[in-house]
Amino acid sequence: MATIRRHCAMCHAETPSHTMLLGQQAPKGVVLESIEDVRRFAPRIMEMVVRRKTMPFGNETALTDADRVKFGQWLAAQ
Repeated sequence: MATIRRHCAMCHAETPSHTMLLGQQAPKGVVLESIEDVRRFAPRIMEMVVRRKTMPFGNETALTDADRVKFGQWLAAQ
């Protein structure tokens, strides 16, 4: 969950804190605030973060390829 908090939660929260999303809902309704949320969206996260590398958007939080691999392994274990 540390990776989620560091790289995803600013946008994918009930109340996003990213300046571009203030007062808006999380993009595509994907809220990642609990392990249950992550499990529910795991296939989508795997596709967008690990395989396509399109998230985080513009890689604004500098998620490295090595971190993507580790994150993918963690997701697969959930």
